[in-house]
Amino acid sequence: MHARKIISTLFAGSVILAVGHHLLISKGWYYQYPHVDMPMHLLGGFVGALAAYAVIVTVVDVSVSAEKSLVGIMLAVLVIVIGWEVFEHIWGITEDAGLSLDTMSDMLFGLVGGLVGWCAVTAIRL
Repeated sequence: MHARKIISTLFAGSVILAVGHHLLISKGWYYQYPHVDMPMHLLGGFVGALAAYAVIVTVVDVSVSAEKSLVGIMLAVLVIVIGWEVFEHIWGITEDAGLSLDTMSDMLFGLVGGLVGWCAVTAIRL
């Protein structure tokens, strides 16, 4: 039962993330409102955590402890966050002014989203 909840939440989060990202790009809001990407990074970390958990329980071991899943999930989210920041840099999405502050805040919000995602899967699993 909990697997269905995880997959449903993962799907809904992915759809919201994709639609939100498309809307923000098409309307130019990423450039008009510099901090509008913060909730997107939070949601991205959340969705990344759900995806990592789905992989952990299906590929690695269904009975993995909450502590071990936290380490695996947060490492996966960190890889996703770094990959997304590289993507933003390559495609010129981030501006040069304040680049390091933007990158650090994006990474922080992504990791916080990952932690929230871990809390969600732990709560659903219990």
